[in-house]
Amino acid sequence: MRVYSKRLVSGKFLYSSMPKMKNGWKYTLLGEMTVRTDIKPIQEYQEQFFSILMDKTIHFKSGYSWDGASGCTDHDSIMFGSCVHDACCQLYHRGIILKDGRVKADTLLFEIVKNEMKARANGHFWKKIWANIWPELVWVAVRSYSITQ
Repeated sequence: MRVYSKRLVSGKFLYSSMPKMKNGWKYTLLGEMTVRTDIKPIQEYQEQFFSILMDKTIHFKSGYSWDGASGCTDHDSIMFGSCVHDACCQLYHRGIILKDGRVKADTLLFEIVKNEMKARANGHFWKKIWANIWPELVWVAVRSYSITQ
């Protein structure tokens, strides 16, 4: 069982990786999913491929595309988090979530990556060490970028 399923309300996280498409995105969701967050929007919002409700859930439709982890290596441990985080950043730039929501999105990404890495460590010493370092590096990269936005 994937750790991010604690945040997944319904659906499965299945995605396709492809060379950068014409629209600039590298990954596309292959199915629908609904994700529980701690981020309250100022209003409900809906686009073609995702929406956020006042109950803090984000619903993704098949076809939602994102660019993966900006500033760090795309790795299985970060893909779910980067998908959710990219949607939150889009909501922030559209004024649907406020600055504190953006900080919560960064924290959510950190939490997801840390949980994923710990689940993958599976008792291996070096994997456990890396499971504590990698999320911190992701956090620094994301927060550094967020400050400039």
